[in-house]
Amino acid sequence: MMKKIIFLMVLVSCFGAFPLENIACTYIKTDIKISKAEAGKYYLEEFKGAIFTGKVLSIKDVTVRWLDSLSLMKEVIVEVEEYWVGVEHPQMKIYTGTGEGDCSTDFKIGEIYFINLNKIGGILWSPFYNSSKTDAPKEFKRNRKFINKIFGKPGKIKASD
Repeated sequence: MMKKIIFLMVLVSCFGAFPLENIACTYIKTDIKISKAEAGKYYLEEFKGAIFTGKVLSIKDVTVRWLDSLSLMKEVIVEVEEYWVGVEHPQMKIYTGTGEGDCSTDFKIGEIYFINLNKIGGILWSPFYNSSKTDAPKEFKRNRKFINKIFGKPGKIKASD
């Protein structure tokens, strides 16, 4: 059972649920199989983040109090287009590494991404494998289909929100 739980953490990380902080930016290869039902159960019962699509509006370096220390990060402001869970505002702040020897996502201003991030230390954290551009059709369609099965069709942000 423990092997299944560890594999679930790895699998869900690939879908962007949370970073595996103790293994840096490395994937663990395993032969453990996990069902989509088990992954879906994780999202419904334990996931505390946000899942949405949106366009990157700005990126800037900031110092953030995170996991009991001050960390230099990139703050990414994303204009939400559609969302499934965890979106509170039409523009969401997410954080990633600076790209200098850390786990980071290489966001580009003006690009649209499928964002699937867990809250770590109170912020939406994006290590390098947690977000995908929507112009990568295979990956985007697969992720969207999986999330639609769990949460249903996405909501839209209204101008007054």
